[in-house]
Amino acid sequence: MTQWLYVLLLFFVSPLYAKCHDVVVDSAGSADFIQQIQQVTASGRLYLYSAPHPECRLDTFLIKGDPVQAFRESPEYREQPPSVGETVSKYRYISFRDTQGTFVTGWVPANQLGPLPSLNASASCGKQSDAVLQGQETKHILSAENHYQISGEGRAWFYSAPADGCKSSTVFLVPGDGVSVQKQHAKSGFSYVTYYSQDRRIVQGWLKTDRLVTQHSGDVFRDDIDPDPAAKAARLVSLLMSLQGQCHFYESAEDSDDDETLLLLLIHEDHQSPGCQGGADPQTSPVVGNVFIGEKSGRIYINDPDDYDKKLEIMR
Repeated sequence: MTQWLYVLLLFFVSPLYAKCHDVVVDSAGSADFIQQIQQVTASGRLYLYSAPHPECRLDTFLIKGDPVQAFRESPEYREQPPSVGETVSKYRYISFRDTQGTFVTGWVPANQLGPLPSLNASASCGKQSDAVLQGQETKHILSAENHYQISGEGRAWFYSAPADGCKSSTVFLVPGDGVSVQKQHAKSGFSYVTYYSQDRRIVQGWLKTDRLVTQHSGDVFRDDIDPDPAAKAARLVSLLMSLQGQCHFYESAEDSDDDETLLLLLIHEDHQSPGCQGGADPQTSPVVGNVFIGEKSGRIYINDPDDYDKKLEIMR
């Protein structure tokens, strides 16, 4: 039996699989966006889940001390609303790099994660970094082409913000080190990067762009951990639509075409968050675009700018 046929049969015969599939799609549109570096604090195995639901556990697990990146947060999915005073567990959507250098994504209970120290930033540098990340001039780099290498001579110092006054006194890279670039800010000449160290740390911060040379490659993600086609769509949405650098927020709805049901994400302009208001009316949040996710296929579409009634597939 081919793997694809097995997946199709599993989808149609397993009520649990169908439930988890529905929760995956729903959480892709409704979970909050966050941006944190954390580490596993669980004393035993910390299993990944395909969706924020206790019945959607996968076979893959992490152990204490493993570093992760958290992108989303969602309350545990409940068939019935919680009773008054009842505490609802939270899950976080995380990414971690395995021993082969590929990335695995999934949901884990939020209470099994703790902070992982990274760059020490002053309050002013932290605010400056957030403002640049939220600004419209910051270019997002797709994960398929985000591998860069340190070039030039001498140490390439990390900065907690794209400014000379925010240079780290202790954290640096050397020529030949590789990083994953998330954002580039041409005006300041800095790039926001992630570095994965040999001692199991994840460092995020700013490097001077002129010290970086593209490798014409990018982060590779494993699709064999979760067989649900919607899992890839959830990952793409979570990584591409981080609130940082967007000044947008998202509202989920449902749509359909001739082939399948679509999750519709309405992209609203954010006129209230710090660094996003500008001269816009804070009482308004106009819809500036739509993203469609195929619930079965995992394909992602946007409206054709030349014909709003047509959809363009942007990634699969």
